[in-house]
Amino acid sequence: MSRWRVQLPLILREPRLRSVLLIALLAGTVEGMVVPFLALIAEERGVPIGTIGVMAAAFLLAQVALQVPFGVLSDRIGRSWIIVTGLGLLCLACIGFSLADTPPVWILLRIVQGFAVAALLPSLRALVADVSSIEQRGEAFAGFNAAFFGGIFGGPLIGGFVIELAGSRALFLGAALGAVVIGVAVWLRFPEFRRPIVTDHVAHDAPIASGRRAVAVLLASPLVGAYLLGAAIQVPGGLATAIWSIYVSDLGGSDIIVGITYSTFSVPLLVLASVAGRSASRRPRWRLLLVTCLLLSVFVAGYGLTDSIAVLVFIGVFEGTVVAFAAPAIDAYMTTIADPRMMGRVQGAFATSATGGAAIVGWLSAVLYKQDHAYPFVFSAVLIVLMVIPAVLLVRQAEVTQARVTVPPPVVSTAG
Repeated sequence: MSRWRVQLPLILREPRLRSVLLIALLAGTVEGMVVPFLALIAEERGVPIGTIGVMAAAFLLAQVALQVPFGVLSDRIGRSWIIVTGLGLLCLACIGFSLADTPPVWILLRIVQGFAVAALLPSLRALVADVSSIEQRGEAFAGFNAAFFGGIFGGPLIGGFVIELAGSRALFLGAALGAVVIGVAVWLRFPEFRRPIVTDHVAHDAPIASGRRAVAVLLASPLVGAYLLGAAIQVPGGLATAIWSIYVSDLGGSDIIVGITYSTFSVPLLVLASVAGRSASRRPRWRLLLVTCLLLSVFVAGYGLTDSIAVLVFIGVFEGTVVAFAAPAIDAYMTTIADPRMMGRVQGAFATSATGGAAIVGWLSAVLYKQDHAYPFVFSAVLIVLMVIPAVLLVRQAEVTQARVTVPPPVVSTAG
């Protein structure tokens, strides 16, 4: 019988990783139920399109402001504290959305929601690295991306039905309750992550960088390559946050259709998680990153060059496919070269660069959309190319350097 035994995927073999991915799926679903409909609901409650762009930028800039500080705190006091804090903030924001009726309140609540994501995402990603080995990182992060973004893009389908059946207030209050339930689950499942991170991956006599030295470590060129790539693949997120639901609505799509256009993106992330993870674990990764990220720019431009919702859905499947391969490769590369004792800080810096780019795109897309519906998408495509080329050159240089040395990773050390 043993010769017929099939080895399960990594995400099913490792209990702690499986728990992290389930939490990521649920957190992504709660966030995904809400985000796509905020612009439409705000517009229905009298918020002008220009302010909606400010809301999107405020949400993303709030993440930029606190992702690194929350990353530092997750290294110092434990991941569980920061994740639960983020879920608490998300609960408060959702309750506020159910009552908001003026532009300043909407902007304020989007800032609170941004703080929630700033706490959640870097800490969850660092937790994935904490519970997986370097050799497992490609598969682990492919599973994380499938889970979290599966929730992000599956949630809109649930949200669309909830709005149709019970209205927007029921949607927001249901999401708030979901955040509370997930927070309790995190606290009970991961008691070992209520304290500072301790790892055996790096010699304990190597001091952890602080002050200017820590900044220099975070801005080392191998990591800058990862930050640029993270920003590039999050550019479509800026479009999604600011104008996507309005764009689909302008083309004649209902709330349910808006949800479907989000959800189709997630299908490749789920279906291809295993093969994309194994691909991301192979070195060198720079060729894979170059091809997938350049293809992403083509698909983003394509969104603005059609007036067919069916074509939008079709392009979304291809966009999801390239992201399914690119995202875990970026994650595996970055977590391999970074000092694990600074993983929260690195993840915070990575998320900051990604959301910073998305914030700029979110703000500009609302402005460009008023001129022509195609402009935001073409601009975003060009921006992706301009970030990907230098990023891949930095990644290639780091991988060549890493291949020449016999010392195991990480190659970005905090030892001074």
